[in-house]
Amino acid sequence: MNALRAFAAAAALAAAHAADAAEPWRVVPGISSIAFDYRMNGAPAEGRFIEMSGEGVFDPTDPGATRFELRIPVRGLDLGNPLFSAFAQSAEWFDATHWPEVVYRLARLQPRGDGMWEALGDIAVKGRLVILRTPVTLAFDGPEARARGALVFDPGAVGLGQGPSALFVRLDPEVTVTFDLVARPAAVPEAANSGDMP
Repeated sequence: MNALRAFAAAAALAAAHAADAAEPWRVVPGISSIAFDYRMNGAPAEGRFIEMSGEGVFDPTDPGATRFELRIPVRGLDLGNPLFSAFAQSAEWFDATHWPEVVYRLARLQPRGDGMWEALGDIAVKGRLVILRTPVTLAFDGPEARARGALVFDPGAVGLGQGPSALFVRLDPEVTVTFDLVARPAAVPEAANSGDMP
């Protein structure tokens, strides 16, 4: 845990220095998406988060200096059925009452060639911190930047599905999260939404 705290502190310090050279950017919620595929009791299922916000510093000429924080309200969890969605927000799962947000912090982007990057960051769910390395593609169109990628996540690592309900609701240990995030400079009005990026 000390190593995780040190990582988070280093990321915050790096963000402060990067802010001097990079421009503040914000995620555009209406055209960004976070979805996931999972197996519950052996059957395939899917869900999404319909709310999110994010901001940080970004320099299109030096994407490696990017620092970003993405906040995802648990109340925006949508499993396609209101009863399922409410159940997933209960104490044994996301515990929305005590932990109303999932928070992802990007510490840095590392180039991997052919338009690919590796995002090094951490995600906090129910107060538990997990360090992630995620392959990402970046695309630019006018005032917008788009980050797309996917990662495999173990829900048990952050305490999801632990308790009596796990006796009758079982998740496979691999949940695939896909994201498509569009961001633009904070100075650009939100109405300037091109929505045309492929």
